[in-house]
Amino acid sequence: MTENIILKLSSGEEIVCRLVEDTQSGMIQITNPLLVSTTPRVTSLGLEESVSLRRWIHFSEEQVYSINKSMVVTKADASLGLSRFYELCVLKMLRDVEDEIRVPTEEELMEIEAEEAFDEWESSLTSKTIH
Repeated sequence: MTENIILKLSSGEEIVCRLVEDTQSGMIQITNPLLVSTTPRVTSLGLEESVSLRRWIHFSEEQVYSINKSMVVTKADASLGLSRFYELCVLKMLRDVEDEIRVPTEEELMEIEAEEAFDEWESSLTSKTIH
């Protein structure tokens, strides 16, 4: 199993990802990069930070990303807790992509058409004003 790592980039961003390959050409290849965001919040116990993960690059269908090694300040293994959270986020992200790509069945298409026809019929009844 590929280990999850955290990269601290020269831009200040921290991303958690899987290392695919650390090439000799000055590039690091990674997959499923997620941006780590921390948000401070005040609780009854004092100041705490919550962690969230979100897509690092939006609207891309790439599976593997290459990063110039000169952009990486440091890299470290992700903690066990962060790794588990990351795995859950990646699974959800991949399921969401599969749901978007899934083609509806003929039955589902017929059901959608029937609902649209019913909505049109219903709106035609309510749109007329009777005095």
